[in-house]
Amino acid sequence: MFKDLPPLNALRAFESAARLLSFTLAGKELFVTHGAISKQIKLLEAYLGLPLFIRLHRQLVLTDEGQRYLPHVQTALQSLNNATYDLKSQPLQTQTLSINVLPSLSINWLIPRIEEFKSQYPNLFVDLSIGDFPVDFAVEHFYMLSQAAVSGIGMALIPRFFIEKELKEGSLVLPFTHTFISPYRYYILTSNTKQLALKTQVFIDWLLDLFSHYRKEP
Repeated sequence: MFKDLPPLNALRAFESAARLLSFTLAGKELFVTHGAISKQIKLLEAYLGLPLFIRLHRQLVLTDEGQRYLPHVQTALQSLNNATYDLKSQPLQTQTLSINVLPSLSINWLIPRIEEFKSQYPNLFVDLSIGDFPVDFAVEHFYMLSQAAVSGIGMALIPRFFIEKELKEGSLVLPFTHTFISPYRYYILTSNTKQLALKTQVFIDWLLDLFSHYRKEP
């Protein structure tokens, strides 16, 4: 559709150099070197098949073709700039992210952290529901065990990420340095699609980042 469009960086270099009549000043404006501007101009001239500048000793002059081309390039770049600004300045449309979580994982771990996610992605409304599936009490008793240990009833074998808050507060301590790898696993389940929705991928990336420390442990 747009088979005659030249490279955008070359157009930016041309617009700046043509307006300032200086490769050096254009380089300073675009935060690149004089040589980088010169390379982009040569690339654009080769693409167009004609010269845009007459290079004199310590002077740069636009050719007739360059003078005709400049206002069109400026209009196109300004239009693209305005459209980008308008898009970025508009408030993002709120989307709903539905999450269904096991009770123990949500109460003792996810809920205290979900506000952090919401602050990073304010355009996402998090619809959090707790388990509409059969509960495996071999896993779901972790919360009760942690509360029993905090109350001083005894020791508990619990995944560390469940009790990070209690460890920091000092209400629980690790009596041993040895760790045990549980046969149980937590899984992230999504719809069976080739490409996940962006809101889903964002949440998964955030979740995996929180677990990255524990995933590295032996």
